[in-house]
Amino acid sequence: MPPPMVTGLSPRACALCRRKDDLLRCSKCQHLRDIQGDLFVPDDIFNNGVGHFWRIIETRPYMLACYGVVDALLLNFGSVGAPVDAIETALDHLTDMMRLCRSDNMGLRGVVPFLLVRLGRDQEACDFMKWYATTGNDAQYGWGNTELPYLDVKDADILEPLGNMWITTQWLDLTHSIAVLLSKIRVLLDLQAIHAVTITLGGKLPTEILLLILADFVGPVIESRPDLLRSSIEEVSHLMVTLKSQVATLFKSADRYNRHFFRSMLNNPASAIADRSEYCSPGSHEESNTVMGFSYYAWAETPGAIQLVKHLRN
Repeated sequence: MPPPMVTGLSPRACALCRRKDDLLRCSKCQHLRDIQGDLFVPDDIFNNGVGHFWRIIETRPYMLACYGVVDALLLNFGSVGAPVDAIETALDHLTDMMRLCRSDNMGLRGVVPFLLVRLGRDQEACDFMKWYATTGNDAQYGWGNTELPYLDVKDADILEPLGNMWITTQWLDLTHSIAVLLSKIRVLLDLQAIHAVTITLGGKLPTEILLLILADFVGPVIESRPDLLRSSIEEVSHLMVTLKSQVATLFKSADRYNRHFFRSMLNNPASAIADRSEYCSPGSHEESNTVMGFSYYAWAETPGAIQLVKHLRN
């Protein structure tokens, strides 16, 4: 019997648990695994691990790599006027990562609303944030239970009163507070356009023609609400007063919570975006820069939004 060959190579074994017998090779990645998986990593992880990826330590390099793709896309192709494909691809990656890890240990929920807004999907952004402010804010919600409803809010009313959502001064999700503020500003600007056009052309054109003109001046939220397009001058004026009050409240709450954000937006947003930090604390300059990186281009792509912030700050 010939002696065993001595080489510098490692023996065939599972790369995760080092088991050497009863091995199968994965048909997808050709990686060796033992037949029954191991104690920590379930078989067919992209099906059996859905919903709680971050709890499985071995999935974290994959999740970090996915976010690296998103970060590279937005850093290189995500500035003002970005190709729609770049924003859609980044959003697709983020939403899939959140599907894999419902508890969102990486904080991806802070990026998603601004990408939705940039894509003109304001209602989806509103639904997303409303879920996190309600069900997602319930301390009893079972993040690891994939049988529970998840991001299931539909047709949330962007005009609804604020209540205590997004305006608390104790602990604030600054990303969502800023995103809600931007969403309400976008609707307010639309209402102002409706008001101005109706005053100028109302009574001079047939209603059908006026509605067609108004539809060109408004964003997706108002466009999907024919009742708002058909509102009287008095009704639009009342809605504008209500929204102005909500916008002012949101602005003051966010500005109290983090004094750096709006100052950076108005003075040197490029510097804030470039000054990225891996970690930040609530109310800090680093938090402001992080949120600026997520949100600024959505603000810049909304004509009149930054000017309104400047007015609020004065």
